[in-house]
Amino acid sequence: MANPKWTRDTLAEYVESGQVEVGIFTNGTPTIIGRGQITIGKYTLMGPNVEILPFGDHRWEWTATYPFNEIECFKWTMEARPHNLPSSKRFNISIGSDVWLGYKSTILHGAEIGDGAVVGARAVVAGKVEPYSVVVGNPAKEIHKRFDQKTIDVLMKVKWWDWPVKVIVVNLDVLTSPPDTEKLEYIWRRLEGKGKNQNQ
Repeated sequence: MANPKWTRDTLAEYVESGQVEVGIFTNGTPTIIGRGQITIGKYTLMGPNVEILPFGDHRWEWTATYPFNEIECFKWTMEARPHNLPSSKRFNISIGSDVWLGYKSTILHGAEIGDGAVVGARAVVAGKVEPYSVVVGNPAKEIHKRFDQKTIDVLMKVKWWDWPVKVIVVNLDVLTSPPDTEKLEYIWRRLEGKGKNQNQ
């Protein structure tokens, strides 16, 4: 893809308001419905028509699903007496770095998508997605991991998306091949100042 529109720019209004935080080089133009804190990591990609809904459902645990607290003519009476409104955390969404959100996937409030995860086309995510897992369906369920656990542990340790851009650029051959954990750890140790002696 040539000259993509970065998510930071396409969601500038949300970023400026503080509702959305987006890492560098994340690409995609999701539709956001509702209010809530959304955090998206670095180097994450989104297919067309991705929807993020920090606040998009009714209170099914209440006796009435009707949103009395949101309707102007009822607000005054709810504000005049104690009531149990949801904590803001319920409506937060966290999407990690190096994540792929497939075509028409839907991310609901409370979703936590780990680094390196893949969300399949039209999947609906309503809970936690483990790092480097592949999920599909409605509700989204894990079908497999991208790599074995030992490799995932290394990837989660080195967090290549946190490397300086110039280090990423000179190591693209490593990042665009199946994981070579020895090379990845070597680069990481050098960045951490542990190149010659891990105990330094």
